Amino acid sequence: MLFSARLGESGSGDEYLWEYDSATHSWTSIGKYINGIVNNMNAYLHGLSYTRGGARLHASWCWRDTPDDTTNHDLDYVYSDDNGRTWLSNTGAVIGTTGTNPLTPNTAGINVWPISTNRGLINQEHMAVDSVGRVHVLLSHMPDAQPDDATFDSARTKSQFFHYFRDTCGKWTRVAIGLPVIANFRGKFAVSSSSNVYAILPDLRIAAASPSNNYATWALLTSDSGRFFSDPLIDTARLLTEDKLTVYYPQKASPNIWALDYTVK
Repeated sequence: MLFSARLGESGSGDEYLWEYDSATHSWTSIGKYINGIVNNMNAYLHGLSYTRGGARLHASWCWRDTPDDTTNHDLDYVYSDDNGRTWLSNTGAVIGTTGTNPLTPNTAGINVWPISTNRGLINQEHMAVDSVGRVHVLLSHMPDAQPDDATFDSARTKSQFFHYFRDTCGKWTRVAIGLPVIANFRGKFAVSSSSNVYAILPDLRIAAASPSNNYATWALLTSDSGRFFSDPLIDTARLLTEDKLTVYYPQKASPNIWALDYTVK
């Protein structure tokens, strides 16, 4: 088990890794793997996830230049085949080593999709990896046709959800899911054993896409408008062992938290 944490602050922070040993029941520091302070920035991870059933570790994030969330930008990606010690670029080049040569905003090959500042891009959305190693990143920001907006709350009113994914050859593709965001709430991705991808979005909207057409189209399966509040959470551990999607959601104006179960295919 790995634990990642930022040391620093929003707009100026570094990411560190620790590893838990189940035999000794102890934690060991691996070290710094992303250096943001050197450039007065910080990395906001969308995910740090292993290939489903595999040993390859994937990481994706956006950068933030200042504490102001309008300065979120870009989609960066790396992977590791030795549990976060050595980091490789999208093309497989060794570009960083935890503890001795951490990644920085200037590291060659980490930017896989440029996204400018003032685009309403929210940090720390979500990433999931399927059983064949395709990387799926859920991001929300304004469509390209919208002009820049330096007021984050305003930009979010014009933002939509997008599916960014990396195929097994390392090619990145972006597909518009076609659903708008709700304020500053985030969504989650869930991947079934058949590699169908489900987007669990605020207002309990669940949309799905299939690898059969390379995730080119998204279909809205269900919606429950107005009943729940904040970001949905999913039981990722259960999803790994059975095709059951459990969504946890707090009810509006209530102390109740719901656990909603769905069968995915």
